[in-house]
Amino acid sequence: MKKKFKLLVLPIIAIFLIAFVFLFHANAANAPSFPGLDPDVYKLASEAYHCAKAQGEVKKPILTIVDFSKPSFMKRLWVIDMQDNELLFHLHVAQGKGSGLFYATHFSNAPGSDASSLGTFLTLDAYKGKHGESLRVQGLEKGINNDALERDIVFHPAWYVTPQFIAKYGRAGRSWGCFAVNAKYSTDLIDTIKDGSVVFAYAKPEQADPNLKSCNFIFAK
Repeated sequence: MKKKFKLLVLPIIAIFLIAFVFLFHANAANAPSFPGLDPDVYKLASEAYHCAKAQGEVKKPILTIVDFSKPSFMKRLWVIDMQDNELLFHLHVAQGKGSGLFYATHFSNAPGSDASSLGTFLTLDAYKGKHGESLRVQGLEKGINNDALERDIVFHPAWYVTPQFIAKYGRAGRSWGCFAVNAKYSTDLIDTIKDGSVVFAYAKPEQADPNLKSCNFIFAK
């Protein structure tokens, strides 16, 4: 009897294992992938997007990812339509002067630091600033980026984020902490992401971000 039971159970276990492996690989194959974007970074950014969306403040299904673990001479900004899993932009983006030269190695929420901030942001309104059309962002994480508005951290066009500048100096220029992008694309980028989309700025410290793990975001009312 025991022998017959084992003979019946073993094929059933094998079927379940095969099904599990098939589903795992099917899900991996169906997961969206984008040129140059680390899947683990996308996963964290997607979690941030869904956390913010669950709190009812996200007005657009758009996610902007900035991967500051990559050097500034690489394209490290992606704008993704989360409904259609479509890549809308893939661009260079500057880091703050206080964050480093080729790589961003230091991040700050402090006014006057001239450093980039990490974490999750919500885009606000566009306006005409000294650099041209610019976009305000609200930092959603206390102690990490919640002083973004006070620091005037914005998206804006910059002459030092062009292919010509990067080819000449081997890196993009640096901002005072803002997300500066090539002026050729800045207007279209800002028009796409303004008014309630999510921005996620990544570097290794984000892997242990307590606010992201608990969905503890703050929204100005």
